[in-house]
Amino acid sequence: MTNKLMASTYIEQLIRHEAAVASIYRLFESHLPGDAEFWSLLAAQEEWHADILRGLKQEVLDGQLDLRPEHLILKNIEISLEYINNTKRIFSSKSPAAVQALEIAQTIEDNTLDSEGFAVFDGDAPNAREAFDTITAQTVAHRNLPAKRREASQALNPSAWVEKLRAIAGIGKKAH
Repeated sequence: MTNKLMASTYIEQLIRHEAAVASIYRLFESHLPGDAEFWSLLAAQEEWHADILRGLKQEVLDGQLDLRPEHLILKNIEISLEYINNTKRIFSSKSPAAVQALEIAQTIEDNTLDSEGFAVFDGDAPNAREAFDTITAQTVAHRNLPAKRREASQALNPSAWVEKLRAIAGIGKKAH
């Protein structure tokens, strides 16, 4: 087993990244009320990813999940976190244009870890593979939604995109 502290630090960085992505989407939700439901659903998915990773942290600490250091990409996470935090600072006091928010989200999604980001983990943790597969599948499914929404924003009713997000996230219609 590699150093549990290193493995714990890496998964903690992954959690911070998912939470940071969710927080910028929550910021867009608050600044863009016309698109609030779209941003809320994206943020909820990212928050769920962070929760999944928090659950796996104990498996790291218990030694059921280890690191394969040759796949460690901590610098990529740090660069992405810096971009997200700088962007949040810019828009903490002013609203982005809707198109600008979608472009920022697409940049984040384009640079988000994919399944290769989880290749760093090794071991026989019972929930790990399912958790990584879930996060990866959802990320792939919603990765291009900001760009698609931007391209179709004038042609489609925004509620169509909200329904698409609900289907991806497995969330039913809102109770009225």
